Amino acid sequence: MIIMYGPGLLLGLVFGAFAWRRHRIFGAALGALAGAGLSVEFWDIYEHTALSVSMSATEVIAAALMRTWPALVLCAAAGAWLWRSRRMFGGACGALVGFMLGLCGWILFKLT
Repeated sequence: MIIMYGPGLLLGLVFGAFAWRRHRIFGAALGALAGAGLSVEFWDIYEHTALSVSMSATEVIAAALMRTWPALVLCAAAGAWLWRSRRMFGGACGALVGFMLGLCGWILFKLT
């Protein structure tokens, strides 16, 4: 179970600790909770759709990255430019937002 949710939990832990510098432990705990929640949601969607029959989990992630890389790059650059005091964190947050926006756009395009 921890292997499936580990990457999201670890990524959320690191982002939470860096985002909330005054309260690193509380920020890390909230980030880990959010990361684990996103991992649970990914695996729930993966298991209950036809994706689990036709593609492996790594193929799904690779396909999502291949289709959303323009939004990921643009939002990462915008995040680093807008959050000048913490460029790395701003770029990482921008990349995450860009990935989510690109993925939602791709899904909506496929549904219509």
